[in-house]
Amino acid sequence: MPKSHVIKVAVEPEDSTRARGEDASLLIEIDHQSWQQLDLAARGRGVSLSDYISELLRIAAEEDRLAVTDNVTISSPEDQRNFLDALEASPELTPAQRKLGAMMRGEIESSFQDS
Repeated sequence: MPKSHVIKVAVEPEDSTRARGEDASLLIEIDHQSWQQLDLAARGRGVSLSDYISELLRIAAEEDRLAVTDNVTISSPEDQRNFLDALEASPELTPAQRKLGAMMRGEIESSFQDS
């Protein structure tokens, strides 16, 4: 059975939570490999694992809130580049579009009858 870790992340309690004396924390269970990656990233930033995860959660929640309330989509730089490349690429014309172009250039006769 893979080893897992439970991380207790402190959160800033609301006044009502603080007044009731409730614990303002979040328990997160993750697999060992994910824990190692998060721990390494937190150390690289010079912060505790709890603070690092709190910041990641805050950022993710803000992105989700923007997506829901402001209809904003946040994409990775790679996804943005792929989207822009697709917009700039020449589209492949359909046979009907090629025929229309040829008719407009006068290369072929129109198959439409004048009334």
